[in-house]
Amino acid sequence: MALSLVLCACGSSSEQPLPSIVSVTPQSMAANAKVQLTVDLEGAFPFKVNYASDSANVDSPARLSIADQPFDILRSEEQGKRLLAEVGPGLPEGEHELRIDLSDGRQVTFAQHFLVTPDPDPDPDPDPDPDPEPEPTYDISLSIDQIPTQIRLRPFSIRVRAAGEDADIFRGSVTLKVSRGSITPTTCGPFSAGTCSQEITLDAGSGADLTITAEDSGGHIATSNGFQLRQN
Repeated sequence: MALSLVLCACGSSSEQPLPSIVSVTPQSMAANAKVQLTVDLEGAFPFKVNYASDSANVDSPARLSIADQPFDILRSEEQGKRLLAEVGPGLPEGEHELRIDLSDGRQVTFAQHFLVTPDPDPDPDPDPDPDPEPEPTYDISLSIDQIPTQIRLRPFSIRVRAAGEDADIFRGSVTLKVSRGSITPTTCGPFSAGTCSQEITLDAGSGADLTITAEDSGGHIATSNGFQLRQN
C-alpha cells in the first residue's frame, strides 16, 4: 500500500520573511457588538507539500486574537492573503493588539491598534405615564338659557353661554347633568364665540322643578331654571 505523506516545505520557517497585515476592516467596534473582520495580509506564508500528488498548498493561519482573546478564522481567500473572522461581544474598551497566529508558530501583529468603543447610550425610555398637560384656566362664568316645559324622551335644544373676560376664546366643553332621571348626551361643546348649543333628551318621571347643570373642567357651574317634564 502506497503511503502518502504531507510534509512541510524544506527550509526553516524562521528563514521565511514574516508576512504583514496590510489592513483590517473595520478597525473598531462597540463593546457589545458582533462584527465580521476582514484582514488583508501580504508576504510569504507557510505551505505544505504533498509529495504523493506533487502539489503545494498554502497553510492558512489558524487563529486571530484581539486583546489576547482568540477568534477562529471563518475562511481564507486569495491563497490565504485575506482572512475573515467573526468577533463577538465582550472585548474590553480601549485600544488593543490584533494578532494573527500562523500555523508554523509565528505571529503577525497589526501595526495599528484595534479600537473597542463604549456601547452607545440607549435611547432613554419615554415616560410611560407622562403627566397630562394642565388645563388652561379661563376667566368666565356659565349660564343656561331659559328652558320651558318639555316632554319625556322628546329631543329639545339647550344653550349654554360663557361670559367674562375669556368668553370669546373659551373652546372647552361642559358636562351636563339632570337633577333626576337621565340626560343624553352628557356633554356640550366645544364652545364657539361664547356659546354652545346641544340637542338633548330627558328620561324621568313627570313633575316640576327639574333642573340641568353644566360644569366645565375649570369648575365653573351653571344651573338652569326649574322646568316641568311631562309624559306626553
